[in-house]
Amino acid sequence: MVVMMLFSSACHSEKPAFGKSALDLRDELRAMIDVYSTALAQPMSKGDKEQVGAALEKLHAPGEKKPLIENYSITVLDNHGATVAATAQRGLPPLQNYGNYQAVSLVAHKLKTVTSSLYLQGGNKVLIVCSPILHRNRLAGILIIGIDDDQLHQAGVSDNEFMSFTFPPKPDAGS
Repeated sequence: MVVMMLFSSACHSEKPAFGKSALDLRDELRAMIDVYSTALAQPMSKGDKEQVGAALEKLHAPGEKKPLIENYSITVLDNHGATVAATAQRGLPPLQNYGNYQAVSLVAHKLKTVTSSLYLQGGNKVLIVCSPILHRNRLAGILIIGIDDDQLHQAGVSDNEFMSFTFPPKPDAGS
């Protein structure tokens, strides 16, 4: 009986029960992914860096509704992981190639949204959501939303909750 209980508990992955703040952040991130991906799909498919930069600047402008996290960093990558545009305030260093990062590679090959974390040179931890930007069912680029670990905790969300977020695929933004 004891062996069966140990085996049973070892077979279940331990996902945290999400608190209200975590659920709100997950929903906010899902909305951001949808809005940014839709706006960036066309200019990314054309390789128009100026249009991508202008769209990113407009999207990243402060809105009427106060977000759960004050300073998201947004980075837009091409299909190979090279930075096309960024609005990093306290997040990922801009103008860098992220093609060798496992999360970016996974998004590029599997076309699914993933969460990950990384450490910046100064030692700060950044939690990221990487999501494909699709145009006509083809990868046009990759969207990275970065959140400073301290800000995540101030919002009442743990690293475990963040890393357990899942984002089911949405319809292609550019079709």
